[in-house]
Amino acid sequence: MTLYSLLSRKRNYLLISSLITGVILLSTSCKEDNSNAATYISGKIINPHKDFVTLKDFNGLIDTIPLAADGSFSRSYLSLKPGLYTFAHPGEYQSVFLSPGDSTILRLNTKAFDETLAFSGTHSKENNYLINLFVQIEKDDREFLNNYKLSHSDFKKVLDSITEARLLHLETIAKEHSFDPDFLCHADKVIKFSMWSKIERFPFVHYGKNDFLDSKELPASFYSYRKEFDSR
Repeated sequence: MTLYSLLSRKRNYLLISSLITGVILLSTSCKEDNSNAATYISGKIINPHKDFVTLKDFNGLIDTIPLAADGSFSRSYLSLKPGLYTFAHPGEYQSVFLSPGDSTILRLNTKAFDETLAFSGTHSKENNYLINLFVQIEKDDREFLNNYKLSHSDFKKVLDSITEARLLHLETIAKEHSFDPDFLCHADKVIKFSMWSKIERFPFVHYGKNDFLDSKELPASFYSYRKEFDSR
């Protein structure tokens, strides 16, 4: 059984969409590319639910792209800023990294979304890594719940260990496949924001509604990451 068959982003839409939103808000340090080169996105949806797909960024809907009779689609854009976008088909969605001059192709079967979703073309290695990263985050999060019972110091140690392992894995794969430096900026923030969101959640889960005031005893160092967040 593959990792894809264990999980579905459909069941965790709010978790993943909030993760992506946080990353986009933190991405001001990633390079701005004002190139007018055309960006192409195309692909095929097998067993489509509707006759369209959408492409969105943080500011909302960018485009609704109609499907042909065979489920294929294509669209080109000028002056598209490099970064993470959300590609969606009703009931299905996935983040995709796009930059000017890209030609990105994706294919999926809605009856086996996680098993069949794959990218080819420009930045295909980066986008396929991104699929694996989000699926791995989902899997780890489901196994992570018991850690909220730990003391704040032990909780932070576990979280730091997980984050360090993910960043090391990203560094290793990036060197192996020569990832785009701008993509690395976004992927780094996906990993870090996943950690930061858990730190913010800790007092609510650990202390609970009745003893939440005890969370005021948490040391300021527990939230040290906020300095990086506030500086953006």
